[in-house]
Amino acid sequence: MRANWRSEIRRGAIVALVAAMVVATAAPAASAAGAFAADDHEPGPTTYLDHCTTIDDPGTYILDRDVRTSADACFTVTADDVRLLGAGHAVVGTNRNGSAVAVDGASDVHVEGFDVDGWWHGVRVVDAEDVTVTDVSVRNASADGVRVSDSTGVTLSHGSVVAVGGHGVAVLESETVTVDGMRLANNTGDGVAVRRSTGTTVRASEIVENGGVGVAVAAESRPAVDRPNVPAWLLPLFGGGGLGDIAELFASADGADDRERTVIADNRLADNRYEGVLVDGAHGSRIAGNTVVGATDGIRLFNLSGASVADNVVTGSVDDGIAVSAVRGTNVSRNAVTGNGDDGLYVSGSETTVTNNTLVDNGDDGIDLHDSNRSRIAGNEARDNFDDGLFLRESDGNVVAENRLHDNGDDGFDIRGSTDNVVHNNSVCRNANRDMQVRLGVVGNDVRDNSC
Repeated sequence: MRANWRSEIRRGAIVALVAAMVVATAAPAASAAGAFAADDHEPGPTTYLDHCTTIDDPGTYILDRDVRTSADACFTVTADDVRLLGAGHAVVGTNRNGSAVAVDGASDVHVEGFDVDGWWHGVRVVDAEDVTVTDVSVRNASADGVRVSDSTGVTLSHGSVVAVGGHGVAVLESETVTVDGMRLANNTGDGVAVRRSTGTTVRASEIVENGGVGVAVAAESRPAVDRPNVPAWLLPLFGGGGLGDIAELFASADGADDRERTVIADNRLADNRYEGVLVDGAHGSRIAGNTVVGATDGIRLFNLSGASVADNVVTGSVDDGIAVSAVRGTNVSRNAVTGNGDDGLYVSGSETTVTNNTLVDNGDDGIDLHDSNRSRIAGNEARDNFDDGLFLRESDGNVVAENRLHDNGDDGFDIRGSTDNVVHNNSVCRNANRDMQVRLGVVGNDVRDNSC
């Protein structure tokens, strides 16, 4: 058959066109690859791992089998732009040294999907920036489950730390660290321990049955709290004011930039040995929407200013439900505080706003305002508490208005050793002793229009 010259011409043209397109696309791709390598913004090729190693080149690394080792460390990331994927595999350390995963001096690192057992630290992030650790479970580590130090922009999400010998998560001298959707349980230390750090957020996490505090935040090395080394349920036997009777200096009036604020929100904190939430010296902290069950003090703040404690549910604490002391300019509002062993709310400081809280069935006073000045207490309901609905002592220049103080076991309102207070328009009735108790020698207060 004679060749169709038209078909041959068309075929040749198509081949030439395809070849030109390949060359045209390959050249930009090569240029782009060169640009990515130069700018260090994109991971390199994918590498499959079957043993522990140091990762010092950008890229995606995927573990394709379980690893059991007696080495001092397993995966150490020192390169920027790394994705390290465990794919659900176990990394077991048998000699209790080192870390299963360490990010050391690197940036733009994503770690995901590891099941870590043993080791000293499960995950360690040091001198790093923009690191995400997600879906990583750590158990049986000898020290902290996850330890973040000298780092910025670290997110720990949707993983767990269980039964480690230190804190579940430790954040040290770092900025903008987020703990989101974690389960931190049965650890020897705190669920989350934050020291000398700013901009820490702990949210939507389950923090239960830890041997220290649920979430402990300290502007310095550690919270300045002295405690007897005994189980929480024994603390009432020590008498006095429980853990609230400590002497501290008033906090600075300086607030915090929004980026520097500590936020503890929407967590469940249950049956931790000491406080559910403890914040010392972190100005501008926001404690919101948490459920706190079975602590010493449910929520305790001191040595700070400009903080907010709002919309929390606190029940079953051995000592106070909420305690704020040595504070200035702090807002406590819309909390439900019930069934705690001592006061529902203990306040000591200045310029505190206490509004629209519900304080029911607590073992001492609904609200205990002690050594507190220029504060506003309004719109709260304190009923069925074992002692007074509201106890005002050694406090001057406060406004107490439009509170409901009903059915308490002693007085509805009791004022002692205080002056220049305005107490107006409170609903006070059906209390076991007196509805309004103004002690002998108390002068200079404006107390009127308080009845049911």
